[in-house]
Amino acid sequence: MLIITWLSVIWLLITYMLEDYQLFHYPPNINLYQIYEKEKLQINSSLPPLWKIIFPLSSNYTEQCLIKHYKCNNNTNNNNDNNNDSLLFQSSKCQTIDILLVIRSHVNNFNQRDAIRQTWGNQQCYENFGAFIRILFILGKQDDNNDNVLNYSIQNKNIHYNNSMGNTGVLQKLHYEHFMHHDIIQFDFIDNDSNLLNKWIGSIDFIVKYCMITEKSFALFLDDDTFLHPINLIQLLRRITLKQYRIYASGHVKRISYPVRIPFLPKYISLLNYPFCIYPPYIISGTIILSMPVVHLLRVGFNYVTNIPYDDILLGIILLKFGISPIHLKNIYTEHSLDKQTLKQLQFISIHGYNDPLMVQSLWSTLNMNYACKIKLKN
Repeated sequence: MLIITWLSVIWLLITYMLEDYQLFHYPPNINLYQIYEKEKLQINSSLPPLWKIIFPLSSNYTEQCLIKHYKCNNNTNNNNDNNNDSLLFQSSKCQTIDILLVIRSHVNNFNQRDAIRQTWGNQQCYENFGAFIRILFILGKQDDNNDNVLNYSIQNKNIHYNNSMGNTGVLQKLHYEHFMHHDIIQFDFIDNDSNLLNKWIGSIDFIVKYCMITEKSFALFLDDDTFLHPINLIQLLRRITLKQYRIYASGHVKRISYPVRIPFLPKYISLLNYPFCIYPPYIISGTIILSMPVVHLLRVGFNYVTNIPYDDILLGIILLKFGISPIHLKNIYTEHSLDKQTLKQLQFISIHGYNDPLMVQSLWSTLNMNYACKIKLKN
């Protein structure tokens, strides 16, 4: 009885301290659009990043965002030195990014990243349907003693990365992985769940500063346990109008969600950090689709709105402060609850829970995606 009475008192106290959600005014009480207009003229690649990049170390991070494609090497203005890696990044229409896939991955998930590159991250599949993509895997560091990965060198550049490298140090394998694919960005924080938000903050800052974009480019923010359907994604993006594009943010939207007020429970938030009884609508992490104008707005928002430690909820708050309502996509599935044959009948865009390389490759084969991606070539 005493415990019930105590809980009732706490609940009444919380209820008394809650503010009216209809009067939402999450701090800071500033006009983010005005700040954006001022700061967009000052953002350039010479400014220090919001999070320090520890790998790769480069004086030209724009190369990380350029599309590598064999056609880019056929330009008449290209240097004839075929051993020059910079040929992959010569200025041409091939470098225009239509879709930037930004994927949060744990530093140790080498095989998962390889499975993604071979399946739904395969650049050729998108190109066959007229879309140019670039993948960036966003990593943290293994521990506080993480040495500079560039201290390692590849003695034999003809070796193949596979499971036989299991006894090789993580940093050496990471160096080789990036040498082969040029799609790794590693930030200076520990790679754990508490830094998932920092991966988004760091990657958005990176994109705004270094990535070449067009007026129709999109960025997808994904986790590496996601399975993405390239063709269905492209069909979705082609239906988006110019009016929608300017403020486009979509995914699996949670319209009604309540703050957890009991300490030690997942996603606990204090009244001090969030004094309202309900959260704004937010896109559940895993698959977030944004137009590039919204990505630029979010960089400003993440700089000023920082009291919420949960990435998806914070994103919802920032979007609300910009007056942007996220669009719910019913064909994004947040749980691995459907069997492969059922998925074969659905026009899904993405599904989560595919955290094993064999699962990714198996679903890719079940959907016959290698064939589907080549249909365009035969027409």
